[in-house]
Amino acid sequence: MRGIEALNGRKVDKLLHLGDVTDTLKPETVNECTQILIENNIDGVLGNHEYSFVAHHFKRYPEKFSESAMQYVRSLPYFIEISGICFTHFSPAGKMHGLYTATDEAGYYATLRNSKWRILINGHSHDPSIYCQRDGKVENVKFAFDSPFVLQRNARYILTCGALEDGRCSIFDTDKHAFEVVTLSG
Repeated sequence: MRGIEALNGRKVDKLLHLGDVTDTLKPETVNECTQILIENNIDGVLGNHEYSFVAHHFKRYPEKFSESAMQYVRSLPYFIEISGICFTHFSPAGKMHGLYTATDEAGYYATLRNSKWRILINGHSHDPSIYCQRDGKVENVKFAFDSPFVLQRNARYILTCGALEDGRCSIFDTDKHAFEVVTLSG
């Protein structure tokens, strides 16, 4: 709820969850976590943990999960496109395999070079980052948390938002073309 409250306090237009709404090692949290997302009208994308729930946990132990939780998780797409920006767990091109794409430099470079989107915003890695491709070069850009980073319009980006469990969420301001990693207090 801290992330939702912080972002609502910033008056964002749309909240998205970028996968791994819960941990497969803590299946008892699925009902509670999805209920929060449903009640707050938050769309999301399929993460590797959600995939595991659909492929394994829901089939083996359906009695442990509410119908609304199973329906919400099963309905999650691999990506959401808004205003030409791709929001995904990691690599939308790989479908299920993209959920497990390495979050190392080589994985980022390959995704940047092969993505049809100029801006890809993802979850998966708990480490917020900005990878930029311009003039044929790809670099890991240094930036400060809690301060908007303005994107260059002639470059391509992968923006990684971090993890709520680590006290971070992110904002993308479409008007200012800026990305900000927000550190949650408390």
